[in-house]
Amino acid sequence: MGETVSEENKQTGNSEISGEQEKLLLQTIPIIRRIAGSKLSAFYYDSIEDITQKVLLKLWKWKSIRNDKNLTVEEWKKLANTATQNEVNTFYSHNSKKETRLSDTEIPEELFFKVPTEKIEGNTELEARSLLVCVWKVMQSFTLRQKYSILLQNQEFIVDLITTKCCKISEIADVLMLEKDVLARIIRELPLPDEEICNIFEQATGEKITPKQMWESRSKSKVKLLAELKKLS
Repeated sequence: MGETVSEENKQTGNSEISGEQEKLLLQTIPIIRRIAGSKLSAFYYDSIEDITQKVLLKLWKWKSIRNDKNLTVEEWKKLANTATQNEVNTFYSHNSKKETRLSDTEIPEELFFKVPTEKIEGNTELEARSLLVCVWKVMQSFTLRQKYSILLQNQEFIVDLITTKCCKISEIADVLMLEKDVLARIIRELPLPDEEICNIFEQATGEKITPKQMWESRSKSKVKLLAELKKLS
């Protein structure tokens, strides 16, 4: 992503920004993806990467003009938040399916800013995505009950799987035996209590289970996931 921005920057003749500011700019990429993924409807999740690229280029050009101003981590986060929301609004203004858009009040604000703002050794964006790919592959061997217990417990996890292109929302919907638009609505309501997850599971499969059984499935799946990931390390 950073290399793409640099090439575009050279082609447009914009001046370079300082190394430290460039580093902070590139750290907003996961935030941009998460905000775009949270605001876009299920119909448009495939457009997340395009929107991310456009936002990143606009931020780069904006900073190149104001190269004398050094932004803090928090200022970059807020700028990325505003720029991404504006870009999503522009995206919808040119799209015929405006009725599927999520309103701002439906998007948990805390979802925007759960990405670490400082680089953590061994946890780069590429490595984080690779880990998510491994997790998704391991989960294919889970029982349907275990997949429900993990995927419908944490909103950030399922959004990360989609926005990092580990899988598409349609793939997750197929795995859970749900319609894509139904899953999109469920994602907006996450996290769900086990009782609610059991109800969705019963509607999809016809099998009735208790919240305790769902909790036990989650515990077993976490142990299995950890064991499989250790084998890959």
